[in-house]
Amino acid sequence: YYGLDTEIVIPSTIEEKPVTTIASFAFSDLMDITQITIPDSVTNIETWAVCNCWSLETVVIPKTNAR
Repeated sequence: YYGLDTEIVIPSTIEEKPVTTIASFAFSDLMDITQITIPDSVTNIETWAVCNCWSLETVVIPKTNAR
């Protein structure tokens, strides 16, 4: 992720391709992130995806993928 938003909404598609995975270290060390919203299309979140995100308070995960 590259940007300054503190509340991130992951899109379900990028360039007409489904977003299915959040990669390792995708949001790591982004100290100002407070919320991440994950779409239904994501079925895999790799290790350390949000490590060192000390301000992260909320992760919104769709009920269809909650385990």
